[in-house]
Amino acid sequence: MKVFLIVVGSVIALIVLFIVWRLIATFRATGTRNRLIDEQMAPIVEKLKAGREPNESELLSYAIRPDTRRALHEALVEHDRESLFPKEYMTPEAAAEADMVFWLLHPNELGSVPDSIELTTRVKREREGMDLEYFVYRFRMNEPHWAAKDGWTVGVSGPYLKDAPLYSWAPGTFSTFEKYDEKTPEEHVNRVHEAMEKKGMYTNLCERT
Repeated sequence: MKVFLIVVGSVIALIVLFIVWRLIATFRATGTRNRLIDEQMAPIVEKLKAGREPNESELLSYAIRPDTRRALHEALVEHDRESLFPKEYMTPEAAAEADMVFWLLHPNELGSVPDSIELTTRVKREREGMDLEYFVYRFRMNEPHWAAKDGWTVGVSGPYLKDAPLYSWAPGTFSTFEKYDEKTPEEHVNRVHEAMEKKGMYTNLCERT
């Protein structure tokens, strides 16, 4: 019995250590991604902090890129300059694409901006009186990236609450890295929708948008 308890204890300890290691690795990877974006945003942020307005071409160069688009919007909001955000990117599609790419940038995920990304459809859902919308994307990488062999892969941004401000929180943004054609867009959304239900992630959606 004593040997059995020692073995069980050792297994549990290894599992706990693995979980702790994964958490630490995830936090570090998140920090790496965020620092990279902060470094890219530094010229704009420094101007805003100094009370100077970036010119139109500067702002457009950040808004056109899905990896810095959300960060630009957040920086302008923080400095009460949201009106400077390029109007052509003040759309649900642009915000959803920025969320998808930001998620994919994480080193534990794609670790890069997709070489190609396309919005394929928007899927509506309803939950307890909330009108929700998901944006379904397909994306792919070129060689030599490890994901190049997978071709067009699926990603889902959302859910977005109807009439919520643009660039609001989208807690279900996710990719399973499945091939896009393996399921219908609705089936891909169902997977995210059901995962959010199980994790109780809808509870504070209204408050956080």
